[in-house]
Amino acid sequence: MKNSHRSNNRTAVILCGGKGTRLGLLGKKIPKSMIKIHNYPIIWYIINILRQNSFNHIILPIGYKGHLIEKYFENNNSFKNLNLEIVRTGADTSIAKRIF
Repeated sequence: MKNSHRSNNRTAVILCGGKGTRLGLLGKKIPKSMIKIHNYPIIWYIINILRQNSFNHIILPIGYKGHLIEKYFENNNSFKNLNLEIVRTGADTSIAKRIF
C-alpha cells in the first residue's frame, strides 16, 4: 500500500567540517571536500552520485575553512536546481553536533 503522505524528497548530509590534519600541508590550505581529483573537488563527485540516486536535498554542515566551500557553491551553477543547505556549525564542533 502506498503512503499518500510520503514525499519524494530524499535528504543526505555530507559532513565537510573536519580539519584534514592527516593531509598535512594540503589540509591546512583547503578543506578535504575541496581537494581536486581530475579537475573537480571531491564534493562535486559526492553530490553528483547522490543526485543520480534521486537525492534532491543536500545538507552541508561546514566548519574548518567552510568559507571556501560556500564560495565554491556560490560560483558554481551546476547545483542551482538542487536544494543545497549549507549550515555553519563552527570549526571546533564535534561530528555529533554537526549532524544534530
